[in-house]
Amino acid sequence: MKVIPAKQPRIPNNAPVEVKVMGNVIDVRYLARDMSPAIQKLDADNYIELSTGEVKEFEHADARIDDPASIRQSFRRLRDLINYNITTPDNCLFLTLTYRKNMQSETQLYEDFRRFNQRLQYYCRQNGLPHYEYIVVMEPQRRGAYHAHLLLLFNSRAPFIKNEEIAKLWGHGFTKTSALKDSTNLGLYLTAYFTDLDIMEAFKNRISYHPDQVKQVQVEDDTGHKQSKAIIKGGRLGMYPAGFRLYRKSKGLKYPPVIQCTEAEAMQLVGEAPMVYTRTIDLLDDKGNFVNSICYRSYNRRGKFLPAAGEVVQDGE
Repeated sequence: MKVIPAKQPRIPNNAPVEVKVMGNVIDVRYLARDMSPAIQKLDADNYIELSTGEVKEFEHADARIDDPASIRQSFRRLRDLINYNITTPDNCLFLTLTYRKNMQSETQLYEDFRRFNQRLQYYCRQNGLPHYEYIVVMEPQRRGAYHAHLLLLFNSRAPFIKNEEIAKLWGHGFTKTSALKDSTNLGLYLTAYFTDLDIMEAFKNRISYHPDQVKQVQVEDDTGHKQSKAIIKGGRLGMYPAGFRLYRKSKGLKYPPVIQCTEAEAMQLVGEAPMVYTRTIDLLDDKGNFVNSICYRSYNRRGKFLPAAGEVVQDGE
């Protein structure tokens, strides 16, 4: 299946669409054609093609970057999870957990996090701190070691926990504890933070990239001082090994429900919220024949867009 950018279609008022409402963010998805499943998965290695009944083998990628559809889906689900569950950033803490050694085992990574989470829960109970839910995102480094980024979600304003205490509970290397900054689209902001790569890190490690991937962004240091920095959009994605589980969540967190409705009903839900992002893609089969067109739109009740306030981005124009 080939994906190419396309112009946004005119969507009839009675057309069926899918809507997800996540705090200030409202996402709408429209498919030009109803897509029934073309295959049925049999196991991790095989599937059946429903149109012919033929059993075939999946082509497994060597790295996550070789399977862009899987990457997009994983980070889209992570973005939705963040936006749906975090509506008050003051109720969250953002932790970064690193290794002093070059630890490259995914199994060990999640086992170390599991034990750390148990110790942190015990610490909170012993010190009268409230219960939390979590989202943990694993980030690979070029040298091979992993980082873990942890979002702690409390039911009220997040308590103060000294970073020294977090470092003791982690016990494997450097840690950083900070408040979660407010954002008009927190899920989009954080998933970009997890996937973008500092251009200097790319130079040091001889990572190739396309010039179109380079963007200038404004960042703040720990003192609040802003400065411009060049980053490579999505530059970290190629470091994820195939089959790597990008993130995990606690049981108390939920994904946003998908509302099936018409375009007219979706616009009633949107109300006066401006559209801040739109992207339309055409799907083509291996012979170049049109399969479907998918239009994504995002609206924000706070009326701001992260890269440039007031800008509407549309692919394919």
